[in-house]
Amino acid sequence: MINKNYLLAALALAAVLAYQLGEKDTAENQVVEYAEKPINNTQGDGDISEGGIEPTVSPAIEKDEAPIQAQVLEDDIDEQVQEQIQAQESLKVAEQTDTRSEEVNKEPSVAADKDFLKRMDAELKQAIKNKDWYEFEALADEVKQTLPKHAYSFALNMAIRGNAPLYVIKNLLAKGGQFSYQHLYSVARFNRHENYYKLKALGLNVHATSKEGQNALFPAMMGFKDNFVFLSLLMDGVNPNIEYKGKRPVDICLAELVKIAQENSIDKDRKVYWNAVGRFRELVKFGHAELLPRHLTLLNTIRETKPQIFDLMTHELPNKIAFIDRLNEHLYADHDL
Repeated sequence: MINKNYLLAALALAAVLAYQLGEKDTAENQVVEYAEKPINNTQGDGDISEGGIEPTVSPAIEKDEAPIQAQVLEDDIDEQVQEQIQAQESLKVAEQTDTRSEEVNKEPSVAADKDFLKRMDAELKQAIKNKDWYEFEALADEVKQTLPKHAYSFALNMAIRGNAPLYVIKNLLAKGGQFSYQHLYSVARFNRHENYYKLKALGLNVHATSKEGQNALFPAMMGFKDNFVFLSLLMDGVNPNIEYKGKRPVDICLAELVKIAQENSIDKDRKVYWNAVGRFRELVKFGHAELLPRHLTLLNTIRETKPQIFDLMTHELPNKIAFIDRLNEHLYADHDL
């Protein structure tokens, strides 16, 4: 006969084993089911889910994402192609711009950065005003960064206008500055007689003309100043008969004097008067300026309107008698017409 106590113990042991086996199956089923379900990670990339198990993507989801990844790759390729096309178009535009720039750069005044040159112009003028020639040359070196071919010629022109010492002129020439008509214009326009012959000795061509045909006599007649540079140009053989915009230097002098004679404004326009008289005499006496019929007509107008102006203009002219005779002949010829 089986002991009742042993039977009870065996039943209890079997129940415990059965319970443990059931718990294991349940847990395994839960793990499989959990793994087959997609899990939304609400805690951000790389976080672990609340259940303590890292999210797993099922093969079905990987299959669904495959076409999406292919489309993304295709889009990336399209973007790269578009970028290449845009780059090529930009290159074409840049090349066209460079071509236009090269065409513009043929003229140095257009090639330069206007804002930069405007600033440098102001600083160079300030250095001239302060007579700080060391600073002036340093600024000229800075201009070279923007105008490598024309920087020192640009600074040279400002130095001439500012009546710089001769050593500054020589330094700028040594660094690559070159004389042109613009520099001669500045010598004449601002009457830099202190350096006229010195600059001429350094290579300044006093016979140079502008593209339009203007020579240095025209700027030398501007403003109220002594006639030193004007007379020096005539003594050096600069052509007094050259025409610029249909006028010769003689035309300018006579037009001013006719106006003063007709308006009787010698006292009012005394500076203009004396400058015009002096330059006319120098043109005829030293420059041997040719007097055309239109000039003789103006001279007769001055003689008839204001004889004292005419007398002063013709005072001490060489061959004055022959000059007056020619003038009279022209006057009678006009009257006969």
